[in-house]
Amino acid sequence: MSEPEHAFKTSTEFQEVYDLADPSAYFQALAPLNYRMPQVTCDVLRHLAPTLRDAFGAERLQVLDFGCGFGVNGALLTHRVSLEEIYAHFAQETSNLARDQAFFQPRRQADPGFEVGGLDIAEQALAYGRALGFLGTVFSDDATDGPIVPPLADYLAGTHVIIETGAVFEALMPAVDNLLGACDPARRPWVLASPRPDVDSRLLLQVFQRHGYTFQTCNRRPISYRKMLGATEREDAIRIIEARGDDSAALLKDGWFHVDLVLARPADTRAPSLDDLLAQLDEEL
Repeated sequence: MSEPEHAFKTSTEFQEVYDLADPSAYFQALAPLNYRMPQVTCDVLRHLAPTLRDAFGAERLQVLDFGCGFGVNGALLTHRVSLEEIYAHFAQETSNLARDQAFFQPRRQADPGFEVGGLDIAEQALAYGRALGFLGTVFSDDATDGPIVPPLADYLAGTHVIIETGAVFEALMPAVDNLLGACDPARRPWVLASPRPDVDSRLLLQVFQRHGYTFQTCNRRPISYRKMLGATEREDAIRIIEARGDDSAALLKDGWFHVDLVLARPADTRAPSLDDLLAQLDEEL
């Protein structure tokens, strides 16, 4: 059976709807693809939260969402809402800020236990995410270019965990390198990331090692990331994956992209082994 073709044929075409004043087109493009990593990542983070709070001695966890877009991770962490409900809400042809606020504000948790800051160069998306209360603080810095400076550097100093759920290949590794390089060696955040199949995850792991981080996958089996856009995207992905010597069949299966969810933390972290917890989570991913 041939794979269905969606409105967009390549992931780069998402840039057309990624930074708009109206988020509807973005969510409407993602919904048919069953893009699910924000829900998966936020569910895992909730399970990890007690261990993180113990490790940092913090009651509320400060999160930096890299490549946050409109702030969907912030919505999931601070509101009583699911990713499916978010897709359903934005299914209307156009959005309206007042209508969106009326929908999301009553669903905001009184004390979610997370403070979420968003980092992205998409300024319109950041503004909308902040207006809806998904993001408490936003930064439009290009973290791939040069050193991290205030106020982002100040926020990073208080951050407990950096999350990423779909950053593009060109941005992920230099940004993580710069962000970790800007952290106080005595107080470095954990990282929860799901590198896309077009990202050579070995290079990302080298970045973690260079900064003195250990890492492990949160899953034993590859996680369903999203459906492929169609033949064009599949062929491009096969070319990229096999050019670096990897088996594309393991990452592209049944019309879906599959990924690992990687947890990285400083090697000197005083925290218990997470093997048992992650083994339990693996059944839910």
